[in-house]
Amino acid sequence: MLTWKHATILITKNYLLSSDIVELMSLEQSYALRPALLDDITQVVNELQVFLERTSALIPEQISFFKVDPKDTFMSILRESLDSCQV
Repeated sequence: MLTWKHATILITKNYLLSSDIVELMSLEQSYALRPALLDDITQVVNELQVFLERTSALIPEQISFFKVDPKDTFMSILRESLDSCQV
């Protein structure tokens, strides 16, 4: 699937369903996106980053480019997040 089609499908998703989230088995109660959805998002993020890097390289005076997910902040949360509502 083309990147723009994939991204369009993802941005039209206004909310997560319970079926989009899985509980991870670990010492602490944590959650992640279901693997197929996480794979889709990872693919779009990676493809957009490559696009930005390659297009910025076409401009000789360009010395930097936008980072889609700086320091893997967004994706690390989607891979695993602790339940902040634990008592």
